[in-house]
Amino acid sequence: MNSLVGWGKTSKNKSQLYSEIKTFGITKLRDGRLGGRNFGLLLFSSIFSSLSISMYLTVEQWYVVHELGMSQAVGWVLMATSLPRVLFMMMGGAAADRQSRTMMILLSLSGRCFVLFTMAGLLAVDQLHLVILCACAALFGISDAFFWPARDSLIPQLVNPDRLASANAMMQTSNQISTMLGPLLSAVLLSAFSYITIVLILAFMLITAGFCVYRIQDKQKRPVYTADHPGAGIFRQLQEGFRYVASSSLLRTIMGTFTVVNLFFVGPLMISIPLLANARMGGSAVSLSVMQGAFAMGSLAGAAVMGLVRLTRRGIWVTGCIALEGVLLILYSLSDRLPLSAALLALLGSCVSFINIPVISLVQESAPAHMLGRIVSLNTMVSMGLIPISYGLVSFLLTLKVGIQPMLVTGGVAVIGLAVYLAVKAGALRSI
Repeated sequence: MNSLVGWGKTSKNKSQLYSEIKTFGITKLRDGRLGGRNFGLLLFSSIFSSLSISMYLTVEQWYVVHELGMSQAVGWVLMATSLPRVLFMMMGGAAADRQSRTMMILLSLSGRCFVLFTMAGLLAVDQLHLVILCACAALFGISDAFFWPARDSLIPQLVNPDRLASANAMMQTSNQISTMLGPLLSAVLLSAFSYITIVLILAFMLITAGFCVYRIQDKQKRPVYTADHPGAGIFRQLQEGFRYVASSSLLRTIMGTFTVVNLFFVGPLMISIPLLANARMGGSAVSLSVMQGAFAMGSLAGAAVMGLVRLTRRGIWVTGCIALEGVLLILYSLSDRLPLSAALLALLGSCVSFINIPVISLVQESAPAHMLGRIVSLNTMVSMGLIPISYGLVSFLLTLKVGIQPMLVTGGVAVIGLAVYLAVKAGALRSI
C-alpha cells in the first residue's frame, strides 16, 4: 500500500533514524546524492544572494526614513524594488533557457554589485536622493530577477531526480533563514557602521556568491535553448512558454492554485498579523514579534521536514495541506489568545512549506529542459506578482470598513473550496 510519507524501511530502529536526520545536510552534500560540491556551491551562493536582498530592503527603508526623513516615500521605494523584479522575472526565465544558467547567475550578481558600488559612490558625495535611490532600487530588482529562474532551473542539472525535492527543501530552508537573519544583521550593521560601509559589505557578499557560482562545474555550459524556432527572439520564446503551460493540465492546475492561494490567503494573513496583534493581543511589540516569529519558524520547520521525508503521493499531500491551510486560517481568525494565535501561525507557516516545496519539484520535473527557465519563472512570477495585488485588495477593503476577520474567514473558505475542487476535478494533480 502506498503511503504519503516514506520514512524508509521499518526495520530501522530509532537511533539509526536519529543518526540519519542529524547528518542529513552534511551527508547528502558529501556523498553526491544532492549534487555534492556543485550543489553546495549553488546553495552557498543562494544564501548570500538571499541575505543581500533581505538586508538591502531593510537598509533601503531605514535610509529613506532616517536619512531622507521621508517616511511617506517608503512604499514608493519598495515598489521600485519589487515591481521591476516581478515584471522581469519572466525575461530572466527566457534568458536562462537561452544562455548558460551559471553565466546568467553571474551576470545577475555582477549587476547588483554595480548598483551597490554606484550607491556607495553617490553616498560618498551626498547625492543619493529619493529619485536616484528609486532608480538604483529598480536596477537592483531587475538584476535580482535574473538570479532566481536561473538558479531554480540549474538545480535539476546538479542533482539526481529522486533527490530533487530534498534539494529544493534545503534551498527553501536556507532562504527562510536568510530572510529571518537579514533584518537582524542589517540592524546590527546600521548601529555600528556608515551607509557606505554597509553597502560595500553587501557588495562583498555578492562577490562571494559570484565566486561560489564561478566554481560550479556546470556540465551544460552552452545555451540550453533547443525549441522549434531556435532563431526566435526572446518574446517568441516567452510565447512558447505560455503556450506550453496552457497545454499542460498539471501546470495549469499549479498556476491556478497559486493564483487562488496568493489572492485569498497570503494577503489577508500577512496584513492581519499586525492588525490582530494590536487589536486583540494588547498592541505590544512583543506580541507582534511573537506572532511574526511563529509564522517564520513554522515555515522554516516545514521546509526542514520536507527535506527529511519522501512523498509518494504528492498530489494528495498538496491537496490535503491546502484544505488544512483553509481550516487553520478560519481558526486563526477566531483566536484572541496569543499562545493559540502563535501556534496556529506556526502551523500555517508549516503548511506553506508543505505545499510550496513539492509544487516547485513538480514544476521542475514536468517542464522540458529547454523551457525550464521560462516555466519556473512564470510560476515564480504568478506567486510573487499576485501578492502585492492581494495586499492592495485587502488594504482597499479595510478603507471600506470591512473587518480583517471576515476577510480571513472568506479566504479560508475559498482555500477549502479550492482543495475540494482539486480533489474532485484535478485528475492531473491527484495522479502524481
